[in-house]
Amino acid sequence: MSSTGQAVIGTAMDAVRMGHPNVLPFTLLRDAAAGYLSDAEWDCLDHDWFEAALAETSRSCKGARGPITLIRPRPASAPGRPGRQGTGGDTAEEQVYQLADYLDQHGRRTRAHLIPPLGFWQAAAHTHRTHQHTLAQAAWDRRIYREAAQLWKNATSHGHPRSARALVTSMSTLFPDDPKPATWAAEHSPLDPAGVTELLDELRENGAREQMLALLARDPATHTALGHPRDVARVLRGLRQSGAHEQVRVLLARDPAAHAELDDPLGVAGLLRELRTAGADKQALVLAERAAAHAVLDDPGASRGWYASSESPAHTSNWESCWHATLPRTPNSMTR
Repeated sequence: MSSTGQAVIGTAMDAVRMGHPNVLPFTLLRDAAAGYLSDAEWDCLDHDWFEAALAETSRSCKGARGPITLIRPRPASAPGRPGRQGTGGDTAEEQVYQLADYLDQHGRRTRAHLIPPLGFWQAAAHTHRTHQHTLAQAAWDRRIYREAAQLWKNATSHGHPRSARALVTSMSTLFPDDPKPATWAAEHSPLDPAGVTELLDELRENGAREQMLALLARDPATHTALGHPRDVARVLRGLRQSGAHEQVRVLLARDPAAHAELDDPLGVAGLLRELRTAGADKQALVLAERAAAHAVLDDPGASRGWYASSESPAHTSNWESCWHATLPRTPNSMTR
């Protein structure tokens, strides 16, 4: 096999063993494979070297698929077959490829001690934000700190909710006195409920109060969607623990109790706890009444998920009255 074919296969084996799904974007393979070639090999390449390498590596032998083959999406309307979508690139239109299973196993066994070249990590910037986050962790684990930080920054800029915290956590271990990673994270982290609360926790633990205030100044309370009770509860808890009492008031003023979806009993229970902790007893009672009316009476575990949030004896009578008011008036009524 040619040196370019070997470079493409090496790229694919490394990408999969570093954590990228075996759905490899054209751009990743092309740009990363260049880093596997020597200067002498690179200078002698034809302009269509990569297409020729793909043709070589996709060629079947004795009925077996080639080492790397194009994933051809199936139409969603194909009878008896689910739509087979190729995902992995930055755009839905980008072609994606699959490494043969036997080469995946071979690569994990024979290349376990090898670290992909610098060009591989730089090319990883063309992958989906989720895969950039995964590859950043792989780079960090191999002490390739600069490339790991850049991938986490890229993933954050493209909306990955947890990459900002990973950046702060990792950089603080190397440069505990450098505020720049925390400052960048506070300014660029997406205002996703999970990401915001995790980043607030990390900043608070690191004593980065200025950066924590910068993140709160971006007004996560206003940007939190009210439909998902787990998310609202998570943000309320994070704001409260950060001392952001004005933000808590802003979020409560949007009346999450009236907007929360009720198909997640445990999420509703968590929101009830946070509302009561925040002193929003009226909203908690409204949510409890809505949850009780929505309860699935033939599923005691689910219907009582919200009821489990009644931990304070001072409020028990209110929760019980809401609960029992919705029970059917029959001898077989579900009891507490």
